[in-house]
Amino acid sequence: MTRRLLAILGLVGCAHASPCPTRVLPASSERAKVHGLANIQRTMRLLESGQRVRILFYGQSITQSAWSRKVALELRAKYPSARLELENRALGGFSSERLLETADSDLYPWQPDLVIFHVYGAHDRYQQLIERIRARTSAEVLLQTDHVTSDRDLDEPLDFCANPPDAEHWSGFMNQAFLPSLVERHQVALCDLRASWKLYLREQDLAASSLLADAIHLNPRGDQRMATLVESCLVRDARLSSPAEDWVETFAPSSRLGFHGHRVEAVIAAGAGITHVRIDGAAPSTLGLASFARAHVKGGDKWPPVHGVDHREPLVPEIFTFALRRAGDAFHFTLHGTQSGDDGEGRTDTAFTSRSGRVLLEPTDWDIPYAFELMGRPVPDVFEVELRVEPHAIDAFQAGEQERTIVLASELPPGPHLLELAGDAPVKQLVVYRSRDR
Repeated sequence: MTRRLLAILGLVGCAHASPCPTRVLPASSERAKVHGLANIQRTMRLLESGQRVRILFYGQSITQSAWSRKVALELRAKYPSARLELENRALGGFSSERLLETADSDLYPWQPDLVIFHVYGAHDRYQQLIERIRARTSAEVLLQTDHVTSDRDLDEPLDFCANPPDAEHWSGFMNQAFLPSLVERHQVALCDLRASWKLYLREQDLAASSLLADAIHLNPRGDQRMATLVESCLVRDARLSSPAEDWVETFAPSSRLGFHGHRVEAVIAAGAGITHVRIDGAAPSTLGLASFARAHVKGGDKWPPVHGVDHREPLVPEIFTFALRRAGDAFHFTLHGTQSGDDGEGRTDTAFTSRSGRVLLEPTDWDIPYAFELMGRPVPDVFEVELRVEPHAIDAFQAGEQERTIVLASELPPGPHLLELAGDAPVKQLVVYRSRDR
């Protein structure tokens, strides 16, 4: 047994266990077992009590499928008083290796309360993404095991150690060993829909293909099955307390608040008045609290031709445009920003630092052929890419006709901060978010 395999088996707790633990099939094909149910109870409490809740579906083509829309509709119907913000930012064809890069624009800046997540790909990149969610957000996470794509999956061994991380046992390793190991280590919940899926196929005497449109994607019957099982995992149990309750703290309104956290919000009552904001003695807009949104080809689809963009100097809200022209096996580009102006030129096969220092690129950040392949288009010789910088701070807020929650600052660095408010807008409360790992 290789050292790498021993390390991974030790990680999931079975390198020295004898016999290895065995998982038991669920009693019902209509309800999936949830491992770590406590770890989504803050979200479920907020839904039940009619509060503001942000839920992000993230993953690849499986998460793009119709089941996620069915779950969203069910949540709205079940919790009509909740102020639900639901987004699906899944990217078909993007495995864990690519999502680890796109999460910088898609996931962390949005600061969801709950991430419903499924992806295929390398398990180490999968774990890195979960680690970054823990380091950069206060989000709860509901992971999903894989649905069944082959009749051979019905006889998959259920004990941890029978599923080493090799090509022959990969599905078993991911679903029976790796994903369950994340529950306690990263305080996530795991919706084990795979076990219930198997039971359903057995009960109905169905082939795995009966729920599939092709070798892996769901047909309408499969979408309904997936929606049913994911919905069954989103349950409230008032006896359980989520660790995320300690990552979010509510304060009475105050003109000065010292806090530790990466994000601070104000709940503003209906009324009139305007209030100015300072953080650490400065206007928040001067603190560089901004991030790159997902890049896109002008006139194209959602697949980003460049991701993982970095910066050396603080970002300001603006729109960057890359004008690309084919140059042999690569592309030459010029860069212009609405605030930075003409910001330099470079090639996609060479490291690039813009004149402003606000755009840093490595050759591996470019993903042009794959983006156009997913769009179903040939790569043109000339095209443009837009890269937007979105702000995460405001310098003032004004009350209006309805109560609302306003993000004063997000993406703050770790460490103590001082919030100062000056004005007469009716603030009901202040809410501070911190990550588990900071």
